[in-house]
Amino acid sequence: IVGSVRCVQETANKQGNNTLKRVLTKGAPEIMKTLLSEVPAEYDRIVSELTKQGARVLCLAYKELDSVSKLLRCEAESKLTFCCLLYTSPSPRDLSTSRMP
Repeated sequence: IVGSVRCVQETANKQGNNTLKRVLTKGAPEIMKTLLSEVPAEYDRIVSELTKQGARVLCLAYKELDSVSKLLRCEAESKLTFCCLLYTSPSPRDLSTSRMP
């Protein structure tokens, strides 16, 4: 179990007669990187650039499943497929307090 991964949610989407099961996971980019099956080429550079600008960054990933019965968290949070990086810009208040001596 990775303590820095804060949220795991299982969802089911109906597609015709089939039900698609997925585990959706979000967490700190440096932790999520270790859980991805394939890391995008510019991942480290983009995360570094965003954090240097003061942005808060999260990595979102998922895994498609055949079954969710007796699924261990460590199995669900391995070999994930990268979805996106989600970030927020620092608020003007955050910027003003960081510049004070």
